[in-house]
Amino acid sequence: MAYAATVTVTDNGSQEQVVTITETDGAAASETQLVDSVTGRGVRAGSRLERVIATRSAGTAATRQPRLAVAAAATAIEIRYLATATPVATTIDDALRTVFPISLGGSKLYHRSQPDAGADNAMVTTYILSTRS
Repeated sequence: MAYAATVTVTDNGSQEQVVTITETDGAAASETQLVDSVTGRGVRAGSRLERVIATRSAGTAATRQPRLAVAAAATAIEIRYLATATPVATTIDDALRTVFPISLGGSKLYHRSQPDAGADNAMVTTYILSTRS
């Protein structure tokens, strides 16, 4: 099968958005833009990343390392968040100590789960973003 990602962008009050990415057949370079798969709505400019929760339910990977970037196929300078490489049996739950702004490159954000092996990984990643100062 081919990589597929479903993105849901939900407003959780006037200052918070919850972005959930559900991926099937994910590989290391599989990437999706943070745009709601149904409505086409993206994340708000000037958002701050507050929390990241990531799980993997199937596949051959031993670790994964989710990231957010302001460009597709991003280089280091374009990456705004990079989790620590974590075993797939462990839920990543980064409640960030320092909430940092995400300046959007052309109002776009891109997500990669970055599993270390296989092209058969099923993963769910949730980003909680806020426009509170």
